[in-house]
Amino acid sequence: MSKTSLSQSRLFALQNCGEFYRRKYVEGDHRPGTLRMHRGGAVHEAAREAHKRQVLAKKEAFSSESDAEKDEVREVLRTSVPSLDESESIASDAFDHGVLQGVVIHSDDVSKAGSKDLAVGRQKDMAVAMAGHYNLFVAPEVNPVAFERRITVDTTTSSGDEVVLQGILDLVEERLDTGEVIVPDLKTTERTPPKDQADKSEQLTFYATLRLAETGKLPDAALLRSLVSKSGVVQVVERTTRVTEGDVDAMLARVDSAVKAINAGIFVPAYPGSWMCSAKWCQYFSDCRFALQRR
Repeated sequence: MSKTSLSQSRLFALQNCGEFYRRKYVEGDHRPGTLRMHRGGAVHEAAREAHKRQVLAKKEAFSSESDAEKDEVREVLRTSVPSLDESESIASDAFDHGVLQGVVIHSDDVSKAGSKDLAVGRQKDMAVAMAGHYNLFVAPEVNPVAFERRITVDTTTSSGDEVVLQGILDLVEERLDTGEVIVPDLKTTERTPPKDQADKSEQLTFYATLRLAETGKLPDAALLRSLVSKSGVVQVVERTTRVTEGDVDAMLARVDSAVKAINAGIFVPAYPGSWMCSAKWCQYFSDCRFALQRR
């Protein structure tokens, strides 16, 4: 039997709706992304460029970062990020490129904006504002030690099934004052996240597990960093948690169950009342045989 490959997004999809997983990852029925997905991708592109430049700038400025004065490092970090105009331009171009590849526009987006074109423009404006805010106020204070770190882990489930866990850590940062290593996850949203969202995030657990596999140590903290846009104003809301070995064990237990289901070809659809079983969140809703179309 071939190895099962699981990323965080695949595990998330399978747990929320097996039919979604089957359509996308088994049948290869890939659908265009939503406006919110393109918004998030555009912001991540601007953030990625900022942290890439910070890492390169530190390498050029210091032969050994451990010997550099903290104030010197801070100055390099703050002066190496793209300008506000460039950050907004990066996000704008990335959003346009994503939409050209295909986009699903929901009725909710149209009703809020007034038309499909206005809905696209609204999300693009939001992406540009969020990207500019991040690179102006957040990125200069971040000390990245790694970005876009691709990690692959070969392991075996309790049943003896071979599985490959893989993912990309968009960012790993180290606090200059404390030396703490942080694994963050950047989100874009129009709602303030609940205070316990980081504590419940399996995505943060997955990222921390990848970091553990690579370095032999869990990060000191995991951080859910959300860019929240309300009435045209962008705010940064951070929720911090600490991933424990018990959390990793619980996630690996979920991986065990997921691999068994995949190998058995059992893909249980989402409950009709769940948030995911709707046209707003599922690209397959319109032609899904399990969906209650009266909704």
